[in-house]
Amino acid sequence: MSKGSAPVIRRTAAQFVSAILVLICIGSFLNSVSGRNPQSVEPNQPQDPGFAKMIREWTTRPEFLSPLVNHLPVTQGVPSPNQVLNHHIGAPKTLTYYSDILNYYRTLASKSPRVKVATIGKTDEGRDCVVVFVAAEETLGNAEAYRGFLAQLADPRRLNEADANQVIAKAKPVYHLIGGLHAAETGASEMLMELAYRLAADESPLVRQIRDNVIVTITPVADPDGRDRYVDWYYRHLVDADRESGRTGGAPFWGKYVYHDNNRDINYSQPANRALLDWYLQWHPPVMHDLHESIPYLYTMSLRANPALDPMLYSELQWFSNFEMSQLTKYGMPGVWARPFADMWSPAYLVYMSSNHNGLQRLYEVFGNGGATTMKRSLVAAPGGPDPETSQQWYRPVPPYPEAEWSIRNNINYSETGVLTAL
Repeated sequence: MSKGSAPVIRRTAAQFVSAILVLICIGSFLNSVSGRNPQSVEPNQPQDPGFAKMIREWTTRPEFLSPLVNHLPVTQGVPSPNQVLNHHIGAPKTLTYYSDILNYYRTLASKSPRVKVATIGKTDEGRDCVVVFVAAEETLGNAEAYRGFLAQLADPRRLNEADANQVIAKAKPVYHLIGGLHAAETGASEMLMELAYRLAADESPLVRQIRDNVIVTITPVADPDGRDRYVDWYYRHLVDADRESGRTGGAPFWGKYVYHDNNRDINYSQPANRALLDWYLQWHPPVMHDLHESIPYLYTMSLRANPALDPMLYSELQWFSNFEMSQLTKYGMPGVWARPFADMWSPAYLVYMSSNHNGLQRLYEVFGNGGATTMKRSLVAAPGGPDPETSQQWYRPVPPYPEAEWSIRNNINYSETGVLTAL
């Protein structure tokens, strides 16, 4: 590669993401000047009254729920999580084992032409690693063609600008979501089941807009071995720990060889991580979004640039995080913020595979209790931290409360609302 060609390749590889994001911003602007957003409920589609009732009971304050997730549509023949798991997502003291998670996705795929499950490898202990696809039926029927478009854009050495624009006009972006990389961070793997059902079954303008224009792909649990080990530990030791002082450490190890450091696997040595990387190199998703749990209530990563990466990526990160922060704040949800927490310096993060290929690496941190037990949480500023978590800042317009009852359903409400906003 000639010395002068690298910036050209970086620009062209990022051009597809930028074109899509410009269209999203135009759509958001048109919605804002007309005084509305895409409708989140289809008035002619029946809704599940039991879901609405239980979700409100499990959400500990009304402002911890949004109009995007306070209802669940019913589509004849397409099973909701409750119909397969026998509980709605976010039920107190209820976590789902990996085999049951897989069973739900495979059941959903068997009933809906908008869902597909692909097995991409095996874990150390022999569990299947999968990627779930959700999109319009026509899109999934032509999935290989869309994969080919992304492959052309990912390797633009034989693609001039005019040809790239023609490919962009035909392509659809793949937005990849990852849950459960850290086994003790349990909410995302629960939420993603409900999200997949919503994307497949909902006929609202908002969801149809997503389904028709985006290919959503999901890693339900990035560490399947650790998931099952942690769920065992939770039910044995933590399920009744309803006070913050009772939040002891989790299982002494998660996967067969790794613990929290599976997100520091710089060589992709672990089979589950390697399987995802191999899939990434086949599909070239422009966005990889890793869902984690730690700080209140929803942190959406932006800023802290790495000069080794294309500067366009940072402006695009801010487009997403600012939009999410403003939308969730508009819904009245406190504690949504961006900026000073995570950075993009470590090449060991699992989704750095995206940064290394001029794609967008995204991250959420959502408040979690290390399980599904509701408890009172108190926020104390970390010594030496930039500011207390409860302070109002330009990047934290409505701070979280100093003290609040927190449930796994709160966690799911925040992460699912954020993801739907991003999509």
